[in-house]
Amino acid sequence: MREIKTLLETGGFELVCQPLVDLWTGVVHHFECLVRFPRRDSPFETVTFAENVGMVGGLDLAILRRAVDFMRSTMGKHDALRFAVNLSGRSLSHIGTARQLLEIVREATDLRGRLLFELTESAEVEDLPAVNGVLQMLRRQGFPVCLDDFGAGAAAFHYLRALQVDHVKIDGSYVREISANGESTPFLRAIAQLCRDLKVGTIAEFVENTETTNLLKLL
Repeated sequence: MREIKTLLETGGFELVCQPLVDLWTGVVHHFECLVRFPRRDSPFETVTFAENVGMVGGLDLAILRRAVDFMRSTMGKHDALRFAVNLSGRSLSHIGTARQLLEIVREATDLRGRLLFELTESAEVEDLPAVNGVLQMLRRQGFPVCLDDFGAGAAAFHYLRALQVDHVKIDGSYVREISANGESTPFLRAIAQLCRDLKVGTIAEFVENTETTNLLKLL
């Protein structure tokens, strides 16, 4: 806990930007802002620990502020560059954190259409109506929302039923299986059809070769 507190106070973390590409045009749709901590191979354990001890709200807000600063910098300030920032369900469930998030967004009118948010599933959301209320405030102010890691962990179909979002990001385990043995094909087809019916965009993780790209295009 002391280490995380120090990281937040000193800004001792980095953001890396991973491109999400349109399968049909090859054009980058947006970049996902991913946090990296010094001397750690993966941020997963640190983030889940922060969730478990009630510190993830401060972490999410620090990452958001860093992303906003970058988007306003010389390098990031371009109408064609869009960035997505992850938010834990526990952050959105916490009244104080949600209030600070909305304050940041209210002062970021210059980033409308360029800043997106992803609701992560590493910690289960208990108060879905309250979280959906925050998500709709973000959407009404011009900031699209994505449901991350759909199909894995807590992010199941009841999330999609309770939360109105603009995009669904399909968990990478399904995508890996489709290129390995095809066992996940019926599930991917069902998810894709459901999203089409709901008029929700679909994003797939772990698309790393031409074979997988072509298989996903068929779906």
